[in-house]
Amino acid sequence: MSKQGSVKISVVGVGHVGSVVGFVAKPGSGGDMMRALQIDHYADHPTARLADAPVVAPRNGQVRVRIQAAGLNPLDGKLAQGHFKEWFPINFPYVLGTDFAGVIEEIGHSVEDFRPGDAVFGRAEPTAGGALAEAVTLSANLIAHRPAGLDAASAAALPTPAGVAYQALSEVLNRPAGSKLLILGAGAVAHTAVQLARDLGGVTVCGRGAERLRDLGIDVIEPSSPELATVAANSSFVLDTAGGNLQATVIPLLRPGTHVAAIVNPVDEELAKSSAITADYVVLATRQATLNRLARLAADAELGAEIAGYFRIDQAPETYRAYAAGKLIGKHIMQGDVG
Repeated sequence: MSKQGSVKISVVGVGHVGSVVGFVAKPGSGGDMMRALQIDHYADHPTARLADAPVVAPRNGQVRVRIQAAGLNPLDGKLAQGHFKEWFPINFPYVLGTDFAGVIEEIGHSVEDFRPGDAVFGRAEPTAGGALAEAVTLSANLIAHRPAGLDAASAAALPTPAGVAYQALSEVLNRPAGSKLLILGAGAVAHTAVQLARDLGGVTVCGRGAERLRDLGIDVIEPSSPELATVAANSSFVLDTAGGNLQATVIPLLRPGTHVAAIVNPVDEELAKSSAITADYVVLATRQATLNRLARLAADAELGAEIAGYFRIDQAPETYRAYAAGKLIGKHIMQGDVG
């Protein structure tokens, strides 16, 4: 934990380098190429195209997964806009997408826990991408078995939003039962965070559209509510999934010693010092143990994602363009066994 009045960058988990985009042979294609959603350069208003790319055989410790479902995340737009060049440098052409579910088609040497035919889900490293395609080759450490009863689309909606929520709550904030938690924002991360945190009690969500989360057994408050100052002052822990103006509004309202975990942008260091709070900026690094935990919770119906819409791979360029432009809200899943 950082000391009061400071900001710490928390890269949670252990990242694995070496995800490689790979593809499964399409019937009649000759087995050499497959389709992938690709960008060729940074752009303020990114567009992507379907491109042919070669089959990549798994190397030592890797697997090739045939994609059955893949989820869009805000990171897919921000990477293409060049917002995270320092954190996640990418090479062009770059195949978009990190979160996926599918079936293993081939394993490399030294892979012991997976076999061809296994249903899995996972998260490719952002620097490699590759999930918005017909298959991906990546480290076996970045996937987990998908339990019976957890369908591909539901699994593909979990790795990033539920992964960062789980790790921020359990490994960064680590709050005790009965303490007050204020969640800023009401998107996919907030939705999964509520499900992960509600058993400890004392959860309030503040964000536009948060009213729909009330059915999950928590309190909600609008950002414009005059009661926000009291709620913030009474919260010992804050999970900030919104950043921006809402973060800037709430931080000065917190009492000294409050612990904040932010996932969109770090808390301003001078603001943290003047408010005498502890602030962490959480950057998700995929861990197999976390994926396994999320899979068990989802299989037991204790965790689920809201899915706003579905699209096919041939619709991916149009869908991605609208999503990156902010015209599509919520979790959108590329669906279909396209191998």
